[in-house]
Amino acid sequence: MRRRTSSLGFCTALLAAAAGAAGTMPVQPLPDFERCERAVREQPRRNESYRCFWEVARARKAWDEAARRLEAHLAREPSNWSAKLTLAWVEWDRGGAGVERLFAEAADGFAAEHNATGEVFARLGLAWFLRQRGRAADARPVVERALVAARASDDPLLVARVRIDQGEQAYARSDFGEALAYLGEAEEIATEKRAKDVLAIVIGNQAYGWWELGLYRQSMEAYERQASLYHEMGAQGGAAFEESRARANIAELAGSLHTEGQLERSEVVRLAREAVASAVVSGNRVIEANARLFLTQWLAGSDAKAEIERALALARATGDRRTVRFGLRLLARQQVIADPARPAQAYRTIAEELEDARLSGDREDLARGLVMRASMRFRTGPRPEWRADSAASLDAIERIRDLQPDTTVRALAFGPWAFAYYRFSGCLLGALGTSEDPRGDLDLAFEVIERMRARVLLDCLDRAGARPELDESSSAVRRRGEVMRRVSELQARLVSPALKDDERRSAVAELERLQVEEASLREAIARVSPAFARARPTSFAGVADVQARLEPDQALVSFQLAPSTPDAEDPSIDGGSWTVLVTRRGAHAFPLPARHAIEDAVAVYLGLCRRRDGSEARAAARLYRGLLEAALHEAGPEVRRLVIVPDGCLNRLPFGSLREGADQGAPLALRLEIAEVPSATLWLRWKTAGDGVQRVPRALTLADPDTAGLASGAARLTNPWLARLDVGRLPYARTEALALARGIGSTSVVLTGADASEAAVKRADLRGYGALHFAAHAVVDDAHPDRSAIVLAPGSSGEDGLLQLGEIVRLRLDRQVVVLSSCRSASGTEVEGEGVLGLARGFFQAGAAAVVGTVWPVRDDDMEAFMAAFARELGRGQSLSGAHREAARAALRAGLPAAAWAGTVVLGDGDLVPVPGGRPARRVPLPLAAGALLALLWLLVRHRPRRSRTAT
Repeated sequence: MRRRTSSLGFCTALLAAAAGAAGTMPVQPLPDFERCERAVREQPRRNESYRCFWEVARARKAWDEAARRLEAHLAREPSNWSAKLTLAWVEWDRGGAGVERLFAEAADGFAAEHNATGEVFARLGLAWFLRQRGRAADARPVVERALVAARASDDPLLVARVRIDQGEQAYARSDFGEALAYLGEAEEIATEKRAKDVLAIVIGNQAYGWWELGLYRQSMEAYERQASLYHEMGAQGGAAFEESRARANIAELAGSLHTEGQLERSEVVRLAREAVASAVVSGNRVIEANARLFLTQWLAGSDAKAEIERALALARATGDRRTVRFGLRLLARQQVIADPARPAQAYRTIAEELEDARLSGDREDLARGLVMRASMRFRTGPRPEWRADSAASLDAIERIRDLQPDTTVRALAFGPWAFAYYRFSGCLLGALGTSEDPRGDLDLAFEVIERMRARVLLDCLDRAGARPELDESSSAVRRRGEVMRRVSELQARLVSPALKDDERRSAVAELERLQVEEASLREAIARVSPAFARARPTSFAGVADVQARLEPDQALVSFQLAPSTPDAEDPSIDGGSWTVLVTRRGAHAFPLPARHAIEDAVAVYLGLCRRRDGSEARAAARLYRGLLEAALHEAGPEVRRLVIVPDGCLNRLPFGSLREGADQGAPLALRLEIAEVPSATLWLRWKTAGDGVQRVPRALTLADPDTAGLASGAARLTNPWLARLDVGRLPYARTEALALARGIGSTSVVLTGADASEAAVKRADLRGYGALHFAAHAVVDDAHPDRSAIVLAPGSSGEDGLLQLGEIVRLRLDRQVVVLSSCRSASGTEVEGEGVLGLARGFFQAGAAAVVGTVWPVRDDDMEAFMAAFARELGRGQSLSGAHREAARAALRAGLPAAAWAGTVVLGDGDLVPVPGGRPARRVPLPLAAGALLALLWLLVRHRPRRSRTAT
């Protein structure tokens, strides 16, 4: 439901606040146009007087009459900018022409009269309109002019209102750090000026950001604060309406906290009922309908059915078709639960929802309806129709994602749909014991999860601003851009409640045509752009495909941790969490504990590891039993190599440190070679692409870079997100680099200090190296992945020393090994169903076949010792996973705790051998040999400090 204050709602609030120099004096909703005319006669220079026409038009769906009256006022007084601004909103609602012109003329007119308030409101309205038409670049200078006008005025609240708009647009770019910074400035102003109305909007937007970042408790507390502010405002300016909106958000967040085990079910029901009561008191029938529908998901039987019927009646009365469709989905579900043996009425109800979604052009509701119908089929059968409906729902979900403009953050849009993939796969696996075709169902379940993981790879990279570069001169690329812009315009138009049915049908038909054209253009682009094609795979790994590439001593283990969703009637519909084992001999599925239980166990284990005292052994054994014991027992003792496809919190778990028992058995890393991959599909591609490739036994390594510029604080002022970064020197990094270079080949190159620079990496022909090594600090920004970076020396005036994700993906790699000796370099933002978006993923997109990195902070001396052993084994001709196993053995023989070695993991093709056949260590030429020798002498006489390669 998530009824946060939208940009349009924000602009409405600004227009409501626009009262010239007199400030904000709310006008109660007017029942007819005659009262609007009276307000204009009494106060002809107030924006609020004209806003009345818009309110009545929306309440009565009388946009034509409102436009006629406003045009009459303009005919009498062409420079009535308030009337022109309101007419722009009315024309927008009714899908009329000239909206952009009206906003622009109103803004310029207000500016000529030095009416900063009117100018700011008009420019923000124009910017919102342009963004809705897919013209974000055109909107930015409009907002900048609004900010100039706001700063030139004597009203700081105007600045706050512009900052709110800028914050919302930063959200649209998934720039949460920037958004919260803008909103923080707006909050300071609103607090100082005691402007509760503006402060409430700010807090609501902050709450939205925390919600999107998964900080449910923090978001809920913010919405509670917002609700309190609106409650204090009483009837002022529709505050009661907004309070009910905030309380509906609180209830939904409570549901998320309950799913995570942080809130009792009874508390969720209480807050949902409170949201309903608030909406009833305020008369906010739209929110009341939605709150009642949310409540039904926590009720059962006749209570749930009664609430659904009340909500549907409200939604039909207000003409809120989207809420009607929501109610129909829940009603269909309730009907099939009540009488699964006679589901005809339930299927008629869901058919009504699907038809209305098609007519409205609402692709999201169409997908939701198909997902609901698939869930109903699971209960009623027949099984073939359930499989067909489930596949159709996934197709609908992927059409939504594929039709988003390239500037849209697809990962965020796709993440909420991951549950449908988990549900389909999990239900298939859960019914293997009764299936007529268990092997076929297991194969299908495996491919469903692969379809989710592999297809969202480009989406995750889009989130970091790291898309493949396309030839913009290509006619196919240009035409696809035009198609996507037109799709955006049509989707915005279909939202308008004023759109007539015939216009809606025409728009939907055009959307369908554009969808077909876009798919054709995508194929044409893929033929000439391999990166584009790889990011949008058309086929996915099946069990047989994986078996064909596995060696006899090798197994693949794929995890799927299904999120929990409330279902009072039948919790089993979610499918549950599973492990799928694939070996040359066959494939098997094993149920796992609930996702939240695994998350708790992983969190405890990681916390114990940080103590470095061996206290994690019992937790390691417990995780082994819960995650791997059954699968490895089935795999048999002949399996010596393991490919793991992790999910969710398991991306942070060093599997090599798990063990069979707390007091018996060695860690897995001692007996198995382990590599992790984002998906089996990607693993197959890396394996296939490596067939017949000649390795270059040569490394380029950059170690202990000179970061004086960052340390001085100048860069931190321009990049405040670096404030907590420790950029101290890393003396052990130099010896580590020498060891790796010697192990891989005599022609390797080591760059240190000022030479270990961002400019050097970008200038180098990286295709002449088989390995690329960074022994440096790293910034891993979970909230804003595109800011993640390897910290190097700048190397030129045009560089800042931060090799960020968007720059990493533009490096030209060709199946090289990348070794990242930095804190959390294999970590990053976890995207639902896909895995981790971070530095390692950037190198994969650039063309690397494998990345060796760390999942937690590491000490400089620990990393140097581990890498020395790792490099030695590579020089002996070991594969990446084999060298990793031997380095772990060396660490254990030296008595080091798990924290010293287990956090280093191999991602990608662990079978890759950087030095085929091995080679003796030889002297490595160094561009800065003298400096390196001095560093080594210094290390011999100085006590070794234990500096962590700290990351933020």
